[in-house]
Amino acid sequence: MLFDRLKNTVYVANCGDSRSVLSRNGKAVDLSEDHTPDDEREVERIEAAGGHVTEEGRINGCLNLSRALGDLRYKTNRTLNAAQQIISGHPDVVKCVLKPIEDQYLILMCDGITGSLTNQETVELVHERISLRQRVSSVGSVGSDGGESSLLDVNGDLLSRVCGDVCDYCVAPDIDESEDGSGCDNETFMVIRIDRLWNTAAASDNSTDGVVAESQKQDLEISYQPVVVELPPLKDLSKRKASVMENDDSNDPVESSNKKRRKM
Repeated sequence: MLFDRLKNTVYVANCGDSRSVLSRNGKAVDLSEDHTPDDEREVERIEAAGGHVTEEGRINGCLNLSRALGDLRYKTNRTLNAAQQIISGHPDVVKCVLKPIEDQYLILMCDGITGSLTNQETVELVHERISLRQRVSSVGSVGSDGGESSLLDVNGDLLSRVCGDVCDYCVAPDIDESEDGSGCDNETFMVIRIDRLWNTAAASDNSTDGVVAESQKQDLEISYQPVVVELPPLKDLSKRKASVMENDDSNDPVESSNKKRRKM
């Protein structure tokens, strides 16, 4: 994930079945798509590389995802580049312009979570647990004016506890009682708060009016829907890397000297 603060834009590179979701006014906006063997585009690549997908949806009878950084035994065809292998490590990249005020959290999660919750259910659970933990933490505390304390700030500690709550919610109490395997997989969950960026901008103007007005103005000019952007071809990247290394070597007197000796 790459966040361009100057352009209020997030870029998400996805390779496999982990997911990234944006919470926009409490609604889930998908920033990635799972790479699974039941996708026609994935099946075409798998079969072209010499693999097959079983009726149970597993590649060569084993894996149930079609892209990954590892699983090197599926990437041994020397006649194909990395993006064309049975299991590809080539990511899809999604670009999304963020909406001031409305966009609150970015959520990253693996299939141990998505096997139990939909994206929308996940967003709703995160908001529910944040609200609950704010209320619980504020009970009995006293504000600076001696009155009742305001709700606790949504900081890293609170979000960490919310992540734990979500994992606890998804995990199976007893793996023997999980009929479809839900709650029995590894769990990774992360929440990134981004609405603070808009709050900071608003504070500099002592009002949210300026931020809201700018947002409304941009709505007429900018699409806030996620779009897939193309990466440069892998062969171009390798050529570029070789060119950079060659340029670096030419500026290195030691390496230049070694090259001359090798030629001799």
